[in-house]
Amino acid sequence: MTGSIETVSDRERFPEIFNSYIARGDVHLRTSTGNLRIRFMGYNNGQVAFKIPYIKSMPETALVFARIGEVTAYLELKSIEKQEDDVFVFSPIKLQLIHAARKEERTQPSGAHKTLLFVTNVTSDFLLFDDIRRE
Repeated sequence: MTGSIETVSDRERFPEIFNSYIARGDVHLRTSTGNLRIRFMGYNNGQVAFKIPYIKSMPETALVFARIGEVTAYLELKSIEKQEDDVFVFSPIKLQLIHAARKEERTQPSGAHKTLLFVTNVTSDFLLFDDIRRE
């Protein structure tokens, strides 16, 4: 099923998808200035909650995504309310699962006898700074 897009309209599957993809993956909110890492708080009664730092108010709709293996889950959400401690509650509008292999080549480090390894271009400075600031 590589290269396919599955739009999930059966709301009975939502709990399974949230537990399989959103709860297990690194979840991000797409913003106008870049992607912001957020935390999944739970799904109940057709509503989903995320802890979203640094955001004071949410637009009417939001796009959230998480990647597990070769599957990226995209959620289009309607904002319902903001609760205490930066927790926002949403109602799912659209849920898509995109099955796609990574475009980047995976390589194994060669030369096991070497004691020093440099890895570059793995993450952006913005994501690194944001993760350190939150921790």
